[in-house]
Amino acid sequence: MTKTVFEKREEVKKSSINSNNGNIVQAYFLGSKCITNIYFGIISKKMTIFLEFDDGILVNLKMPIIKGMEISIISAPFINSAKKYIYIGNNFDNDEIFEAFSSSLADKIVTAKSYFDVYNELILVLKEYKDYFSNSIKTLSKQEEQGLCAELLELSSLIDTKGEDVIYSWQGPSRNKRDFVFEKSALEVKSTLSQEDPYISISNENQLDANYPALLNNLFLKVYIMEEIENGINVNTCIKLILDKIKSVEMKRAFVSSLFKIKINYDKYVSKYNFSIQEEKCYLVSGTFPSITKNNLANGIFGVSYKLRINQLNKFEIEETLMNARLQ
Repeated sequence: MTKTVFEKREEVKKSSINSNNGNIVQAYFLGSKCITNIYFGIISKKMTIFLEFDDGILVNLKMPIIKGMEISIISAPFINSAKKYIYIGNNFDNDEIFEAFSSSLADKIVTAKSYFDVYNELILVLKEYKDYFSNSIKTLSKQEEQGLCAELLELSSLIDTKGEDVIYSWQGPSRNKRDFVFEKSALEVKSTLSQEDPYISISNENQLDANYPALLNNLFLKVYIMEEIENGINVNTCIKLILDKIKSVEMKRAFVSSLFKIKINYDKYVSKYNFSIQEEKCYLVSGTFPSITKNNLANGIFGVSYKLRINQLNKFEIEETLMNARLQ
């Protein structure tokens, strides 16, 4: 499985310790579809990003000024003397924010087919973080808090069964990715507040496509049927539950950085909604599972959203122990 940004960041830190002067720069694999390369490094004890462009592309281009980041256009002959780079250095008080930014940027540019797209996506991510720091107390909607609670509860459960390294498998904060991605399997987590005739909302045609991506052996669906109550679990209690279970500093950093990706500052966020768990259900998303996928859509149709009735999925339900055993 391709390393997450957080895993790569840890690899760079460890390499920096063993280097002669503490400086290190390493490439991060974005995939074959991306036109550019991205490099993560540590220079003078500062976390850095080098975003690669063909020479001449960045001429007369002004870089934005963002609090907490040093941004400039440079040559980097120690990487490639024939290229130019947008250099981004970390001036934040903590590294978790910069790790979250690094991961958000990688998510955005992974399918960029032109340098114009790369630059535009960079500007969008920079603006997103600038807006966040102008008002760092983000407020989630009830639906967002409900969904995040479900993901965090599942992460807590998976830590119990698979160990804290499963934090690297939590991809929910990354846009357009499955909630949990393993080497050969994936898990989508859904929640609902509907008690009678409960249903879940599916946001696109890839979400429950067992053949997307093709390397998957198994796709599972976990549904949390919840109820809003006055005194119950919330985003804050779920975050504390996980932090109490994590022993290593590395994994705590990865978890906190993932929260920053969804603009949750765990020290400052205050939940507005509380929930209780009424029921949990696990499903194997097989070829006959009722879903809308690319294969059953006419050419040109995309971005499909739909709803699924939970009570119509009984024949696909499996035991959670079996699901966890097959999450590999």
